[in-house]
Amino acid sequence: MRLIAILLLIGFASLLRAQDAGVNVRVSLEKKSSVKIEAFIDNTDRNFQANNENIIEVRNVEPGTHTLTIFAEGYQSRSMQVEASALPYPSFNMALMEVSFDLNEIEVIDADRSSLGMAHLKYIEVDGLYAAKKNEIVLPDEMAANRSTNNSRQIFSKVAGVNVQETDAGGLQMGIGVRGLDPKRTTNFNTRQDGYDISADALGYPESYYTPPIEAVEKIELVRGAASLQYGTQFGGLLNFKMKRGNEQKALEVVSRQTVGSYNYFGSFNSIGGSAGDWNYYAYFQHKNGNGWRPNTDFVSNGFYAQVGRKLGDKWSVDMAFTHNYYNTQQAGGLTDRQFETDPNVSFRDRNWFRVNWNVANVTINGQLTKNLSINSKTFVLSSSRAALGFLGSITRIDTGGARDMILGEFNNLGNETRLIQRYNRNGVPGAIIIGSRLYQGDTRNRQGKAKGFDGPDYTFINPENLEGSDFDFPSQNAAFFAEALVPLSACWFLTPGMRFEHISTHSEGYYTEQNRHPITGELLSQNSFDAATNQERNILLMGIGFLWRCRTDVELYANASQNYRAMNFSDIYVNNPNIVIAPGMQDEKGFTIDLGAKGKLFKRVMSFDASLFMMQYRNRIGETLTTIENQEGIKRIVNYRDNIADALFVGVELVEEIDFTQWLFPSAPWQLTWFNNIALVEARYQNAEADLFNGNRVENVPLVNYKTGINFKQGRFASGIQFSWVGNQYTDASNAEFFPDATVGTIPSCQVMDASLSYTMKRFKLEGSVNNITDQIYFTRRATGYPGPGIIPAQRRMFFMTLEVKI
Repeated sequence: MRLIAILLLIGFASLLRAQDAGVNVRVSLEKKSSVKIEAFIDNTDRNFQANNENIIEVRNVEPGTHTLTIFAEGYQSRSMQVEASALPYPSFNMALMEVSFDLNEIEVIDADRSSLGMAHLKYIEVDGLYAAKKNEIVLPDEMAANRSTNNSRQIFSKVAGVNVQETDAGGLQMGIGVRGLDPKRTTNFNTRQDGYDISADALGYPESYYTPPIEAVEKIELVRGAASLQYGTQFGGLLNFKMKRGNEQKALEVVSRQTVGSYNYFGSFNSIGGSAGDWNYYAYFQHKNGNGWRPNTDFVSNGFYAQVGRKLGDKWSVDMAFTHNYYNTQQAGGLTDRQFETDPNVSFRDRNWFRVNWNVANVTINGQLTKNLSINSKTFVLSSSRAALGFLGSITRIDTGGARDMILGEFNNLGNETRLIQRYNRNGVPGAIIIGSRLYQGDTRNRQGKAKGFDGPDYTFINPENLEGSDFDFPSQNAAFFAEALVPLSACWFLTPGMRFEHISTHSEGYYTEQNRHPITGELLSQNSFDAATNQERNILLMGIGFLWRCRTDVELYANASQNYRAMNFSDIYVNNPNIVIAPGMQDEKGFTIDLGAKGKLFKRVMSFDASLFMMQYRNRIGETLTTIENQEGIKRIVNYRDNIADALFVGVELVEEIDFTQWLFPSAPWQLTWFNNIALVEARYQNAEADLFNGNRVENVPLVNYKTGINFKQGRFASGIQFSWVGNQYTDASNAEFFPDATVGTIPSCQVMDASLSYTMKRFKLEGSVNNITDQIYFTRRATGYPGPGIIPAQRRMFFMTLEVKI
């Protein structure tokens, strides 16, 4: 880290130099008032307050042109360009007019050109520090995307390197990964909603079975590997869904969105929200159902969310929220390579089902302890379950009926995260220190046994007191302390050191049954039950440091290095799956991430960009490979063997740029035309493996090329967008096997998919239309070793959708 810091300082300091310049801005209000007046330099966290004479003194900025946005409560904000110089400081005048409009008649027909559906986190937020970290904010309402079905390919189209795994037509589960990490159920992200946990178990089972409906999401925050210091130990970083709140200007606002689509898809989203005095509230109910394009893919989903918040004076506030999501879906099962090539529309499983019942509650308290010291505390409770039911045998075997396999997971978690943020200014340059803690208690129970042999979704064990598979409890505890600082070294240079100490305790206790079956006929040859228990205690210290340079208001350079850690999942301890064998004595995964990047706007704000290089070192990476094992009867078979495969090195380039042709060629035009390009090139290889077979092999689920491009057009009430995605081929196991008869491993070929969306707004009404997979490509993004397969899971064919929105 010292070497990195020295190289960055030498490289940047030789090119760039801060200068002391400033301006004075006198603000006049339409009516005399004592309200606070503030000015922000666009795209930075630097702000300045007016003095008693309403003069804003901007200091310690680079000479040249800057854009200031000036705010005063009750007045319309305004932006202006100023020319900063050294003494004597130039002076400017700005007049602010009172806000005046009829809430019943106001109609917004022009989106903010500055965001283009994307933004970045501020250096200092109410619940964290994000300077010198690669981060993005996705603004779904401004994207040309199908929000009813949570279409990840469209929603994350401008986020570099997102690899999407498709499993269902209704967007019930989101599967995304970045930088070559497995996208299955977003398991490599620390996934949160409004800053609190929503995954099954953050330590031992971080899979996300619940995805917030994008129609209710205000923004999605992503922070890459450096998020490990503030949010925990996932290599992928933070994925946080910020939910909408009630309209601050209305006592009651009702939004109803009704969507119909191909294959009998129907989605109904209805929300209410508003503000009254110190109170704010928001609630929604969502229903979705459909058939899917393959047989045996029916689904139904119902979700409910309610939030209420209250200001407690000028300095404190409290928010309470409850989330419920239930869905039940039939699973068509997987296909072999030959079956997929012959007819991907077929299904050989009609008795497989999957059910999720998700419940999360949260209380958030925000307070201002002193002028510059704030506190943010979140307490959350999760009580949820998921059940997988069906015939789990190889897809090469026929389901002849009889009792089905059922896996039931029950998750009960309680946690609290509290943060203190101390802000300070050094010569008008912001700085901050954050310290925080996390206390977490998780309790997961995982049971596997035989269920009734009907065709329908009857999630009942035949022998609940004597299960044929396994019955395990996985209690876990986590106590963490973290600290990070934003240190202004000058008006242009910032340092961001940080650390996190974790105490993790995971246990398991229960029994499992080993069944030896004939590899061809499936006949039960023998069965034995065993008691098992484990107890692991770990103390982990993670360190990180970052550097940030910003002298120009429109360009920022950043670099950081941080350590990462990932505990073994409960499924790495034991799973009863005929397609997988777990190696004894596996270890946790460790490593680090290094980022070097630049972001901002160029050519008079015509082009916005975010470019970065990264390196991620993974030690003791857990993966799967084809291995021949022999059972007690001496019968050999080839299985997917899960173990610490080797170390892995990921190196990549990420670039997202968007050109605003209207700003470039027709700056005063009433329409907007933009073109974006998003490319990630990632090379990931195994190294230092005990078996030479793996050294130099490509890491699974890592496309070498991930490219997206699209054009968006807006004029008045009309908006449209079209995008193209191209994802390179991927392997699905560490041996880089090209083919295996049961299709649980093999290659995932490259795919090219095109989507389009359009909308038209008229006062209280909005009509949206979209086509997913315009050219009707036949492809797949996943080979499953268990549910919803096993085998190849075909992706969605061409689908049409139309939405009518009414806002009152």
